[in-house]
Amino acid sequence: MTGPLPHTARHVRPPMPAEERQALEAAWNWLLRAADSQRVAEREWEPGHGGRTLLRAGKTFDVLRVTYRALGVRLPDRAGGRPLPVPRPDLLGRLAELGITGMVYRTDYRPYLYFLVPPGTDRTWPKPRLLRDQVECVGGSYADVHLVGVPSPLCTEGPHLHWVRPFGPGGPAEWLADPEHLHQVLLERAEATV
Repeated sequence: MTGPLPHTARHVRPPMPAEERQALEAAWNWLLRAADSQRVAEREWEPGHGGRTLLRAGKTFDVLRVTYRALGVRLPDRAGGRPLPVPRPDLLGRLAELGITGMVYRTDYRPYLYFLVPPGTDRTWPKPRLLRDQVECVGGSYADVHLVGVPSPLCTEGPHLHWVRPFGPGGPAEWLADPEHLHQVLLERAEATV
C-alpha cells in the first residue's frame, strides 16, 4: 500500500512538522518497493510486531554491512561482559568526520552499520582488501536471494534495528550512500591499520 503512513504508524510519534511527515511517507513508500509483500512489511513495521521486516536487497537498494572497526569507531567499555551500544552522537560524529552521507541503520547488539547503497553495488563488492574487516555488500545481482532486515522509517531508537539518521526530504538521491566514497574511506582505514 503506498500513500500516507498507515494509521497505526501515525500514532508511534507525536505530531511532526509537515516536511518531516512527507519525508517519512516518501521513505516508507520507497522502502516498501523492496518488499515481497507490502501488506506483510507494513504489519511487521507496526508497534508490537518488532518494527522491522525483511526486504529484498537489489530492488531499490543494496545493503553494505560495515564493522565499527573498519570505520574506526571505538566500542565503549563492556558492562557485565556485554558490549555497550555506541552512543548515536559518537556514530554521527564519526560518519561526519569521514564524510559519509546516506541512510544507515544498526542494532545495539552487534558492532555493524548497514548502509543503503544503489542497487547493483554488489556487482563490484566484496572488495578483496576489505574482507578481513568483514565488509559485505548484499544485493540482487546474483542468483541468490538476499533478504535483509530493515527497520521501519519511524524506528530511530534501539536496541533492535533502528535508523542512526532520520530520513531527510531529499529522496533516494540523499538516502543512498556513495559506495565509491565508502570504498575509499574503508580502504584508507584498512591500509592505515595494517
